[in-house]
Amino acid sequence: MNHRTFIILTAFLVGSACEVYSAPLLPDKIAYQVASTQQVIPYRDGVLVESNDGEADNVMFARFDAKETVPVEVEGMQLVFDAERTADGVVFLGLQGKKIVVVKETAGGERHAVTVPNEFHPQFLEDLGPSTRPLLIPTNNEIAAIAGDVIWWLNKEWKSRKLPSVPKFNKEFDPRDMGQVHFLDGTTFYAGWHRGEWGGMLASINLSAPELKWQYLSEKEEGDTSGIPGNFPVKTIFSLGGGDIWVSTTWDAYRGLFHRDPHGKWHTLVNGDVKVGRGKLILPVYGPINTIAADHEGKLYALAGAAGVYRLGKSKFEPLFRHDFYSHTAVQGRNSVYSDPSNLGISQNGDIFVSTNNFGVLAFREKDGQWSGHQITLNKRSERHLDMNTLPPSREKK
Repeated sequence: MNHRTFIILTAFLVGSACEVYSAPLLPDKIAYQVASTQQVIPYRDGVLVESNDGEADNVMFARFDAKETVPVEVEGMQLVFDAERTADGVVFLGLQGKKIVVVKETAGGERHAVTVPNEFHPQFLEDLGPSTRPLLIPTNNEIAAIAGDVIWWLNKEWKSRKLPSVPKFNKEFDPRDMGQVHFLDGTTFYAGWHRGEWGGMLASINLSAPELKWQYLSEKEEGDTSGIPGNFPVKTIFSLGGGDIWVSTTWDAYRGLFHRDPHGKWHTLVNGDVKVGRGKLILPVYGPINTIAADHEGKLYALAGAAGVYRLGKSKFEPLFRHDFYSHTAVQGRNSVYSDPSNLGISQNGDIFVSTNNFGVLAFREKDGQWSGHQITLNKRSERHLDMNTLPPSREKK
């Protein structure tokens, strides 16, 4: 089944599986963009928007009423590479001169520099390509980052651990050829891999152990609380603290949502599609769970791309608003480009932001019981920023 057929079938089945959509939330036509967006992180009175496309800044900012994202200004950084949410604020990682710098901002807006090891600073600026650039790791504990196969705890007293190679747990795919998502819970590092129709997996490693060894958490039998069933692509690893871990997996209409409790046991909340759905929660619509996120009160939400945004209830998903995020298209040459929602962010006042490929950020707000939305496009990379493709060496080569 090609992607266009899937979209048409999705729209039909969503309409038959739940109530018909009300008035459209967005204009019929929204602008195509070369750049795509990834994370949307609640920040101040809006969200931070991340993109790894050279057409836009790596980290941007947007309020609900904005038509376009704006650059993020962090003291001393010429280029902000990455941002992550922490339990009490946000952390930025970027380039200052010829050094990597990390700055933490508290919920009250106070900023302070975080000590980083000398090994973080590249010998040559061209070493800072996306594949080798250090990135922050989502964590509820201390500030942490990963550079290549080394994990660093960044603070006044920092330390590091080098990760061993990941075993080929499943003969169908090689972890080296797959995208990854990470989360650090205390000293337990979780990694999820995704490779579309070729599947994915979830694994963890105890970084406090004398000998580091990966633990395979995927492909467990139904009811086995030591991990999760299936080998589907892992899209989200998320936590609200206290030892709880939430993992979402998805491919086309098949979706999974799993929870690790503070005692270390895994529970299946959703596993399957509408016809073969298993688990404690019910999502009676066709299509995937693209990601999960939390608001400032700790309530969990799910982005179900073909159906809309839902809040997680005790026994079912409660619809916030219904919208088919895959329905937006643009013609580029001989091809039609379809939107693909990837991430969800909820601002302090309850505004909903959804990142997409090639269609910017879609923002939604409720007023008098009615939801409405609009598109926020991405700003072009400013000339004040460094172009990582044309930077000279940071020292003369002999």
